[in-house]
Amino acid sequence: MPRPELLGLRDWKAGGHAYRAEWYEYAAEPAVSSCPAISTDPGLPDVWWKETAGALDVLGDTPVPDGRDAVREEYLRRIVPQFTGHHVDTITWSTAHGDLHWANITRGPLVLDWEGWGRARTASTRPPCTCSRCSYRRPPPASVRSRPRP
Repeated sequence: MPRPELLGLRDWKAGGHAYRAEWYEYAAEPAVSSCPAISTDPGLPDVWWKETAGALDVLGDTPVPDGRDAVREEYLRRIVPQFTGHHVDTITWSTAHGDLHWANITRGPLVLDWEGWGRARTASTRPPCTCSRCSYRRPPPASVRSRPRP
């Protein structure tokens, strides 16, 4: 997964809470957006979309260390029925970034902000940038957009 190198980390507990600080190398490339959601074409080349999709596929297939959850099963089983009225049956798990949005991906592409990665429901990882804050969807290729409509 293309990301800055992790240089160090520190875990500690205080006041009944657990904390983690992570120190990464500087990422000189700008983020795709300064905010998590966009509604217009970010102007990224086809190779960017291909590399990002491939990297997220690799991430989704990467084994997760025990206890490293991006989304807890208990939370899914509580929140899904609360908002949809549907019971959660089987959950398929994979590895996910945990906070994937446009301000956490550079034009390189490098994926930033890794403290929340871990096990999540499979759809949380793929396809790229379809999480709730990633409102922009990639348009069809120019060749399709420029075709005359019947």
